[in-house]
Formats: sequence, C-alpha cells, structure tokens
Amino acid sequence: QQENDAVRLELTHRLEQAREVESSMVQISNLSHLFSTKVAEHEPLVDLIFSTAEQTGENLTRGNQWIDSAARHGRDFRMYALTFLIVSSFSLLFLDYVYD
Repeated sequence: QQENDAVRLELTHRLEQAREVESSMVQISNLSHLFSTKVAEHEPLVDLIFSTAEQTGENLTRGNQWIDSAARHGRDFRMYALTFLIVSSFSLLFLDYVYD
C-alpha cells in the first residue's frame, strides 16, 4: 500500500510538472505569436526608416559634393579677383607713369 501511495504521489508530482511545462509552452507560443504580429505591424515603418536612411546617405554625399564644388569656386573667384586687382594696379601705375 505504501509503495502504491509513493508511486501515485510521484506520478501526481510528475503530472503537475508536465502541466506546468505545458502551460509554459502555451505562454511561449502566445508570446511568439504576439511578437510575430508586432513585427508584421512594424514592417512598413521599418521599410520607411530604411529607405529614409538610404535617401539621407545619398543627400549627404550630394551635399558634400556641392560643398566641395563651392569651395573650389570660392578659390577660383579669389584667384580671379586677386589677378584683376593686380592687373588693375599695374595698369594704373603704367597710366600714371605714361601721363606724367
């Protein structure tokens, strides 16, 4: 009788453990389903963020090219202005020398 009670108690304990494992598995399954649903809901936003990030990278590249171009044009303008001022100065000196 004691042996049967011990076996029954052991089986009852294992049955409880199996039920706890089953309950945990159901919770995991529900959470997994919820996670996949949330991922599916956020997919359009993630795609939008990705495309916006790509566009931002392209805009930065183009902006850097424009800045480089503006810097080159600024250097060119300074060179032309300096050349103009030097030529004008020498022209004025020459004209002053000729008409004096």
